[in-house]
Amino acid sequence: MRRILATSSLLLAACATQPDYQRPALELPASWQQAAPHFAEDGRWWRIYEDASLEELIQESFETNADLVIAAARVDEARGILGEARSFRRPTLDAQGSAGRQQISTRTAVAPPGIPREYSTYRGTLNLSYEVDLFGRLAAGVEAARAELEASEAARDAVRLALAAQVAKSYFALRSFEQQARLTRETLRLREDS
Repeated sequence: MRRILATSSLLLAACATQPDYQRPALELPASWQQAAPHFAEDGRWWRIYEDASLEELIQESFETNADLVIAAARVDEARGILGEARSFRRPTLDAQGSAGRQQISTRTAVAPPGIPREYSTYRGTLNLSYEVDLFGRLAAGVEAARAELEASEAARDAVRLALAAQVAKSYFALRSFEQQARLTRETLRLREDS
């Protein structure tokens, strides 16, 4: 009896599933939320500079950057994997049909009287299957695929943010060099005049 109880408790322990993942709460200071401009909410932080040239350059970099295209493709791939994982939790239906025409041989077979020599056969099957997620394998697969999608989206957003920051940094460095060159030319002109 003890052995049976120990075995059954061991089997029940094997059926246990992992608890659902709970994302930890993220506490931001209230002053940050009040100070953040509205442009930062949609991810287009560079609009605070109100520079059309900068915005055009960043938009062009988003359209032509290979790393961002790859990151976006990975997000699409992760969405497809999530859809596939969700589909495993639904029932599947399979239908098949076939038709055939046969004739009884006149040389080798003797047909009983009254039975036609030619006849048709029809066959149809309909299969419905559903996997009961007893141990939570399918639910865990969906959660893993959802987490992978979120990770891919975060990676894409990180590439986008880094690209926009690099373009803005390069743009302002170029503007600074142009300003320095203009000031240097002006200084040279003033010295020549004096």
